[in-house]
Amino acid sequence: MQDPPEIMQICDIFRAKIVNVAHTDVIIEITGDEVGRSGPFLGLVEPFGILELARAEPACTQAADVPEGLRF
Repeated sequence: MQDPPEIMQICDIFRAKIVNVAHTDVIIEITGDEVGRSGPFLGLVEPFGILELARAEPACTQAADVPEGLRF
């Protein structure tokens, strides 16, 4: 793996989580929308080489009718 301190610094800036580190690769988890966080993050780490990328679709639920006293 090239330049681990630089990759760690980029992760810190974007509040990404380093899940696993090996001799040749690193697994990083980042959450956020494409425009706000993950897009710019990918642009900065792309020069290091991306072996695999997984994206999850947004999960939404309809707001339930919660009584006034139970709302946060």
